[in-house]
Amino acid sequence: NVDSKFVFFLQAISEMTVLCSEREHAFEMSPFSFYHHTGLSHLPKTFLNDIISGVIPISDEAKLETTRKAIDYFYNSLFSDVRGVEYSQINNGNTIRYNLVFKKVIAGEIRNIPAQKESTGVLKLLELFPAFYMALEGKMVFVDEVDTGIHAEMMLFVLEHLMPGFKGQFIATTHNTLIMDALQPRQIYVINILGEAE
Repeated sequence: NVDSKFVFFLQAISEMTVLCSEREHAFEMSPFSFYHHTGLSHLPKTFLNDIISGVIPISDEAKLETTRKAIDYFYNSLFSDVRGVEYSQINNGNTIRYNLVFKKVIAGEIRNIPAQKESTGVLKLLELFPAFYMALEGKMVFVDEVDTGIHAEMMLFVLEHLMPGFKGQFIATTHNTLIMDALQPRQIYVINILGEAE
C-alpha cells in the first residue's frame, strides 16, 4: 500500500534523474555551468553563470566579487588550509576573462592554486555549490549521487555544517550508508526497485 503522493514523488525524481544523466554532455561546456545550461539554477542574477572560469562583459564585473565572497565563505568554513579565493582577471576592453584561484597553505606558505588544478573532491564540492546555495536560500534541490568523487567523511562534515542552515529542501541520492549518519531516521528514504532482468 503506497501513498499516491509518494508515487508522484518517485515519478518526478525519475524524470530529474534522466536530466541529471545528461550531465556528461553539459561537462563539454563546463562542469560548473551545468545548472545554468539545464535551467536548474536559481542563483541570483548577481552571481556568475560559470563560477570557475569564463568571459563576461565588463558591465558584469560586480558578479565576480559577489560570487567570490560566497565561494570564499563556503570554502573557508570547510577547509583549514584555504585562506581565501580570488578571481584572476584579464580585462580585454569590453570583456573580462576570469579564473577562480584558491589561496591555500602548502608547506607553510600561501600559494595560489587555479581551481582547475584542485582535487576531484574540491571540484565536486564547487560543482555542488549552486545546489547548496539554493537550499540555504529556501529552494527545493534534487542532487543525484551527491557524494560521487567526495570522501565520505568530507561529505558528512559538509552536510553537518550546512544542514542546520537549509531553509529549503535538499534531496539527494547516494549509495553510501555512512552519509546517513548525519541524518535522522525521518530524513532517510530507502528506495528498492525490484524487477526482472531481461
